[in-house]
Amino acid sequence: MTSYVYYTPLLMMLEAICLKKTAISCYDNSGEAMKKVVFGFVAACGTCKMSEYMLDVVAEAIDFPLEKINLNLNKPLIEHYQITSTPVFLLLDGDQEVDRFYAAKSVTFLYEKIQSFMEM
Repeated sequence: MTSYVYYTPLLMMLEAICLKKTAISCYDNSGEAMKKVVFGFVAACGTCKMSEYMLDVVAEAIDFPLEKINLNLNKPLIEHYQITSTPVFLLLDGDQEVDRFYAAKSVTFLYEKIQSFMEM
């Protein structure tokens, strides 16, 4: 049985205030730069849901830092990284964007991209 979450305007406003980001932190507790995969999505995007599922499969096979961000609630982040489409995959090393791609062509494609990024 599918469950649905109904958002009221107040709930949407509170969620937007709590989750709004202007940049993504890619540093560990000691302040050292780390690699991170950022998955940007929008809630009403079917391709985003399919890509998230494929990303979850890859996350079961590879241990890597992952942050999923609802871009509907993070306009400053869209502007900061100049995101033009969804879903978006940002591969970040510290403050540097190493790679970006907008299509999760397959689980194998995602696995190979993320694996090679983590081994760099």
